[in-house]
Amino acid sequence: MTETSEEARLLAERRARRVLGGVSLVLGVAVVGAASVVLQVTAGERPARSNPQHLARQPADNVAPAVPPMPSKYVTYELSGDSGARNITYVGNELTVAQETSAELPWSRTLEQLTPSSGYFSISAQNPAAGSLTCRIVVDGQVVSQKSTTVAKNVVTCSHSR
Repeated sequence: MTETSEEARLLAERRARRVLGGVSLVLGVAVVGAASVVLQVTAGERPARSNPQHLARQPADNVAPAVPPMPSKYVTYELSGDSGARNITYVGNELTVAQETSAELPWSRTLEQLTPSSGYFSISAQNPAAGSLTCRIVVDGQVVSQKSTTVAKNVVTCSHSR
């Protein structure tokens, strides 16, 4: 009878080990899955779905998504004429106003305007004496505004908005 009770005890221990091993395996898988979700959530990512198409679209780890370059416009303000210019005022980047007291001609300033910052461009200048004074605004190589005056002390203004 001792062998039968010994056999029963060994069988009971084997069953207990199998159950314990199965429980350990299930708990291990659960812990690894939970840790994966926690890491993804703390990194600002959503947990992966079981859909293979979704997995194929995910970016590789530690690779920043490509940021498209921000388009820009090159704006050139120009003054030309016979006698120079006074009180030059033009709109700079982000609608800031820039001024110069006087300038010899020809005069120009080229600015890079980031889009969609400002769609308004303007320049004005005073003609110091009789003779011509012309202003021009050129955006990406295309003249968008041009005005002239020949009257002394007159102000010439060019402006453009897109």
